Amino acid sequence: MADNNPVLARRLTRAQQEMARQGVDYLLVTPSSDLTYLLGYPAHASERLTLLGVPREGRPFVVAPQLEAVRLEARRDIVDVHAWGETENPSALVASLVGDAAGKTIAVSDQTFSVFLMRLQAALPGASWIPGGHVIGLLRVVKDEAEVAALREAARRTDIGWARFVESTRLSGLTELQAAERLAQCLADEGLPKPGFLIVASGPGSASPHHMTGERVIAEGDSVVFDFGSTWEHYYSDITRTCLLYTSP
Repeated sequence: MADNNPVLARRLTRAQQEMARQGVDYLLVTPSSDLTYLLGYPAHASERLTLLGVPREGRPFVVAPQLEAVRLEARRDIVDVHAWGETENPSALVASLVGDAAGKTIAVSDQTFSVFLMRLQAALPGASWIPGGHVIGLLRVVKDEAEVAALREAARRTDIGWARFVESTRLSGLTELQAAERLAQCLADEGLPKPGFLIVASGPGSASPHHMTGERVIAEGDSVVFDFGSTWEHYYSDITRTCLLYTSP
């Protein structure tokens, strides 16, 4: 985990450079793909506040629940970690680290829960608030070498899993759910986790872009659309394939 610190440090520096360009004083990031991008920490969103604070200048900090802060030990080289206990107010802790917010511009990650945003706004009066995507989006649109490598590996393993599925599966007679389970297993055989999304749409359902995979039995003559993807090091593959079922003469 610590091996990623040089890459993450460069991303944090780029974020600060973009903040300086836009006149943003603080960037606050809660659990999301943005947090994983900047900190390499795939924290789950919950009722307990986890937050990365990036000042325009100076050292970034993380505020995290005490029971989870141990997971950030490997990041102490690039951020300061502040743990809060169950009876403490994490928004007040963030405010103490930011300092006087009057007249400052604070960007907040787009996936932040509204209840956390409201508490932060109450704890940091006088600030102007903007979407964090104004900063982070400009960084993430240009992929670095580590990201490109992860995307390529996700796609490579997904392609192999799909080929295994096609070679080993007779669709006719399966329900959509059964076909989805078999495809998920083929992806798992390539070291990929449970798909982030997997749609199997057969017959009339194949005309629906976001069909709900169900108990319909796939039959000869059907068109079957597979829309699926999995992750490798937090980066997704996203593939759509269409099969036409027919009996060769």
